[in-house]
Amino acid sequence: MKIISQTSNEIKIGKIPSKGSFKNNLYFFLFVSFIFPVFPLGILIGAMLPIISQIGVTRVICDRVEPQQVDCQISQSKFFDLVRAEPVSMKFVRSAKYNVIETVNTEKANTYKYNFQLTNKFGGVKTFDSNQDTVNKTVQSVNSFLASQQTSLKYIADDRLNPNLIIALVFNISLCLFWLFIFFHIWRIILWLSSYREIVLNKSERSFSCIETTFILGKKIDNYKFTDVAKVDVLYYDIPRITMTSGMKYDLDAIGDRQAAIKVANDLNRFIGLPEEEDPVVKE
Repeated sequence: MKIISQTSNEIKIGKIPSKGSFKNNLYFFLFVSFIFPVFPLGILIGAMLPIISQIGVTRVICDRVEPQQVDCQISQSKFFDLVRAEPVSMKFVRSAKYNVIETVNTEKANTYKYNFQLTNKFGGVKTFDSNQDTVNKTVQSVNSFLASQQTSLKYIADDRLNPNLIIALVFNISLCLFWLFIFFHIWRIILWLSSYREIVLNKSERSFSCIETTFILGKKIDNYKFTDVAKVDVLYYDIPRITMTSGMKYDLDAIGDRQAAIKVANDLNRFIGLPEEEDPVVKE
């Protein structure tokens, strides 16, 4: 803010636009993001869930009960092994098969899903979804066991250690954080361009009015008396500042010259009726 007009009876201090504080912008942005899922935090959560849900553990236990009978039990978990499904059992397993399902999404792009199937001698089929690496390795392990004379198989595919999934997760988190950063600063620019604060000091009425118009809240007017002004000093050598008895502070624009900033502060002190200071510079 800076002095935009001055007469013997009135001083107007304003700035177009008025940025507001970074912290307040951030709090409001996060609040809106949680209330409306279409905002970036909703996008972030939505983008992470499909990947995180794939990161788990697939456990395969097969036993050769008789030379021609292999019974298997498959158990799977998701969300870093925190959510576990009930184990699925199948008797007389004859083969394991790898499947790729290709679909076209709403953006006309091809997407792929992977699963493996266990088939028994009666034609029964059980299907298990997973990622490409786990599906491929599980099918290879089960078929190798079926072709061997081993009595048991215990195979564990731990996707928590899968570098491809971890890289995909880190990449997507980084991408979403980047877009959060972009959206947040777009939001700040919207507030910055749509906010206006003006202070009017009127000597005849001995009044101090702060008129603030924002994109979200509309117009807000705070009225004070000169007696509500505690002091006018200089912050960081060249920023005149008006401090109210309530503790509210109004910073003017940096002037770039210590003596010029002191003169502005003392001119305002004199206009309000406060004592002038030879060196009103403070550090905070």
